[in-house]
Amino acid sequence: YPRTPQDEPAAYAATQGLRFVVDENKYDNVRSIAWKGLLKPGLTAVKVGAKDTPMGRTPEIKAHGYDRFFYDPHSAELDFSDARYMGFVTWMDYDSALTLYGEENAHVFESTMSGESNSTHYDDKPKWAVWGDAKRRRVRMVEIYYKMGGVWHEAIFTKGGDIVNHVSPYIDEYGQPENPIIAQCAYRD
Repeated sequence: YPRTPQDEPAAYAATQGLRFVVDENKYDNVRSIAWKGLLKPGLTAVKVGAKDTPMGRTPEIKAHGYDRFFYDPHSAELDFSDARYMGFVTWMDYDSALTLYGEENAHVFESTMSGESNSTHYDDKPKWAVWGDAKRRRVRMVEIYYKMGGVWHEAIFTKGGDIVNHVSPYIDEYGQPENPIIAQCAYRD
């Protein structure tokens, strides 16, 4: 809502911008996934970023399952605002990893796959000690955002090496690198 009558055009533009983001990201689905995580296990996380489309870059809000989210265990705030790191673990098909991260990183994925034996598990998330599934041709990818020297950094890696490790490309309203993950915890003991 506008604060003064002169602010009506700006308020209308802001409302239209928010509606665009909500529609583009199927926000009701994202919100439902996040709410389910908050109600059942008491933990939820979404990543707010951008994606490339034929019309240019558009905002992207992506919900992640609570069981794929990790965080600084010393964080005491319910919104993790005092966390020094947080991230997601994802299992990807080898071909999908090459498509997403580029052929120039094939050696990283090959190195991860070469260290793993054929397995007999069929879980979507195999046991924690496994980095690759040679039989199903999948690799475990870690995307982490960590604070070093007061500045947020982004790293994406697997057992075979780093894909990305640099200052976070996500910028806050003051032009400083930030963590794109918004997380919430319902319970703390």
